[in-house]
Amino acid sequence: MVNNGFPNPCLKYSHLINPVALEVTCKSSNKYFTYHEKDDGGYYSRNDFFACNKVLIANRVLWQTDNEEDYIGQVHIYTKNNNIHSITLCFLNGDIKHLSKFENNYIAKNKISLTIKTDLENSGVYQKYTININTVGSMKFINYKTNSVYLFKRIYESGELIWNSKSYSESGKFVSVCVLDHEKYMAILLTNYNYLLFHYDNGWKNITAEMLNLSNFMLIFNINSGFKKFKNVKIDYETDLTNLEYSLLFKFEPEFDQILDLSKPKCLTYNLLTNEFFLLLCNGNKIPIDTNKAMIKIPINAVNYHLFPSKSFSEFTFKTASSGISITNSVNSKDSGITSINSVNSTSSGITSINSLNSRDNGITSINSLNSTGSGITSINSVNATDGSDGDKNCVSEDQYLSISGSEDGSEDKSVSYLTNDEVIKALSQVIQY
Repeated sequence: MVNNGFPNPCLKYSHLINPVALEVTCKSSNKYFTYHEKDDGGYYSRNDFFACNKVLIANRVLWQTDNEEDYIGQVHIYTKNNNIHSITLCFLNGDIKHLSKFENNYIAKNKISLTIKTDLENSGVYQKYTININTVGSMKFINYKTNSVYLFKRIYESGELIWNSKSYSESGKFVSVCVLDHEKYMAILLTNYNYLLFHYDNGWKNITAEMLNLSNFMLIFNINSGFKKFKNVKIDYETDLTNLEYSLLFKFEPEFDQILDLSKPKCLTYNLLTNEFFLLLCNGNKIPIDTNKAMIKIPINAVNYHLFPSKSFSEFTFKTASSGISITNSVNSKDSGITSINSVNSTSSGITSINSLNSRDNGITSINSLNSTGSGITSINSVNATDGSDGDKNCVSEDQYLSISGSEDGSEDKSVSYLTNDEVIKALSQVIQY
């Protein structure tokens, strides 16, 4: 399974979550889940420190897993005449499984095939995906983005299979195609934030291995408001692949939108065509990133920074839950408001190691057929047995959400600070959307 993208922040503290079973017919809240009533049914959302690893309907197992990456954050049920006719499982890893009832069985039908066409001229919104066409100079981009619960499982062109998912948990949510003269490129953004790149040369060839491995980098945000410094700032991001540009779209909390000026970062982008890696600021400026450097310093000035140029700063680090303890060097206070991108190289940087949670092969999760006479597992519906693998379930130790930071005077601070209870709760309260 490919592992080359930035980590999904929803998985950062997955090793701290307690797995529990959910009975979807109860339609009530408890200490583990909150139930929300809707006109067409309702949905269950997990409470802090809990997630679903087993789904039951009328005391019979519908789905279960032992892999923490496959834990569920939300379960949507759709009813008619008080009967549940379909169920949507929203996973912490970004995967979605939509199950429809057919002759007492619940079958997953939301994984779809896509046939790309380079002669399309018009954008359009369809039931299962949206097509957006852009022309930049001599390049034509055709972008396919899934709608609602649908995800791409296979991709074809003129009947030729280009890509087929290698595991049941691997799916595509965005496909971008570029046509340039007689050349063609196609990129796939997977639900686990990784990407694939193909080049057409008398046939489609997977050239992903030639591209930059973004999982070898981590982001460090240093923000100083001028009045106070902020530690462990929560900055979320979403992934995008429009026009073959793998981008992290940053989402700052409202308090930082107010204190930061237009020089704050809008997105971090890796252009898969030009191999260009840069940070785009809200004022439109691009800051190129030299991936050969262990640390790249990028100023993020506060609105009132010029009034308080000597104030110190603090740091926030995006890490995967499986990364080791990171050690970051202090920066001179004159460089207040720094964003750093650290290359993970034990010989050239202060960072020990970082491994994306997505590097572990997902074990096969099962969707079980239900019949009216029996209970438990009777068969696997709509799941190709060759799509899954047993996979290794690495043990993630408790100390891997600690941080060691350099002191402000330049000396190394050996003290280890734990995240506060509120910070962990906040991190575990990611909203699951689809």
